[in-house]
Amino acid sequence: MIHEDLDAIGVQFDEGFDLVVDVQGADHVDEQRQVQLALNLVGLPEGFVRYCLHQFVTLKGEEGVQRMSTRAGRFLRLKDLVADVSRDVARYFMVMRKPGIHLVFDYDLARDTSMENPVYHVQYAHTRIASVFREVERAGEVPSDLGSVDLSPLDDRRELDMIKELDRFPDVVQMAAHEFGPHLLCEYLEGLSGLFHPYSAHVRILGGV
Repeated sequence: MIHEDLDAIGVQFDEGFDLVVDVQGADHVDEQRQVQLALNLVGLPEGFVRYCLHQFVTLKGEEGVQRMSTRAGRFLRLKDLVADVSRDVARYFMVMRKPGIHLVFDYDLARDTSMENPVYHVQYAHTRIASVFREVERAGEVPSDLGSVDLSPLDDRRELDMIKELDRFPDVVQMAAHEFGPHLLCEYLEGLSGLFHPYSAHVRILGGV
């Protein structure tokens, strides 16, 4: 396995790659160290390979928390999980925790289609925002120059809080990429959705005041 890793990394270096990101399970810690030492010996630059280690996943359902074990015959195939809870939910739940932290996959919450499910909480915010844009386009009110839009009417505290949060987005994306932490994007989206839902429920967005 280590020999195969070294061969693959060597090919990527020869082809001009600047960085190799190797995603491994937590049980590959020793292998990671050995590969890093071998790469140093063959002269590859420090930092050419970075590892992202993921902890194991356990399922939490009606029977409590159960750890998967192939030896004991306790496992759930990913395609069966996707078929049960949907692809969007499965993907989101898998990345909404820091990779190095043990993930407890809450099966009941994943199946829940209410706003208690963070996936639907975020998606519903997107749906409502998309609806606003459709109404604006339908009314022919899309400005040709966004830089000329008068923002002075945006003085509600909830609006200002959202503007400040939106302004953080580029920094969050950069941090998530640098730290191999897609969970940071999940946290950001949930926080932004949490600001938007009460705002849209109490402030008239279209049609003036």
